Amino acid sequence: MRCKAVIFDMDDTLFLEEDYVLSGFKEVSFFLNSKFGIDAKDSYHFLKNRFIKYGRKNIFNLLLNRNIKTLKDDNIDALIVNLVELYREHKPDIKLNSSVVSILKNIHHKKIKIVVATDGLPSMQENKFYALGLDKLVDSVVYCWNHDAAKPSKKCFQIALEAAGVGKENCIIVGDHPMNDIIPARILGIKAYRITTGRFTSLDNDSRFPPNKTFLTLDDFFQEIIKNEN
Repeated sequence: MRCKAVIFDMDDTLFLEEDYVLSGFKEVSFFLNSKFGIDAKDSYHFLKNRFIKYGRKNIFNLLLNRNIKTLKDDNIDALIVNLVELYREHKPDIKLNSSVVSILKNIHHKKIKIVVATDGLPSMQENKFYALGLDKLVDSVVYCWNHDAAKPSKKCFQIALEAAGVGKENCIIVGDHPMNDIIPARILGIKAYRITTGRFTSLDNDSRFPPNKTFLTLDDFFQEIIKNEN
């Protein structure tokens, strides 16, 4: 096989999605401080610790309930909607690890095309994409939800393959999620490599459609799979 294109998942593959979450929490904390005088550091630490232990479910509700006396008669339901919108639309303070930048540049140096296929609310994913500087490092991006092709839909990767302009025999897919990234890739007959970083490292591979190989880091993947490509 001659690799002519790599399709990358974005969140928890090219960067840790947790960094985006924490960036959004900072934005929310600053807003509550400016509007209500609620201590920004206290809000941020509460959100961060709650997220690490329990995830994002109802996290803004819990933060506001914690400060209910300060909020007085403010419409809590409307405020939660505002906080969610602020979180989703904020310009994230995130960046790629320098090793990831180097890997993407080296892949391009080998004349291999790079496409990002990312799942989630398009406005959020677009903000992440540009904040990370991926527009300067990859050939194209596919926002799956814009095509009614939320992962694990095969359609998202089919569109990415078309964007790369290569046959599936000359393409590989790299992602972190065994169901959302690996299974559709394998069903399409495309080689798929899993990177065990981020939130879903503990998820088991599907026994019917496992990755061709699993790597601990993106650099491990590059060194073994891409580095020796002509």
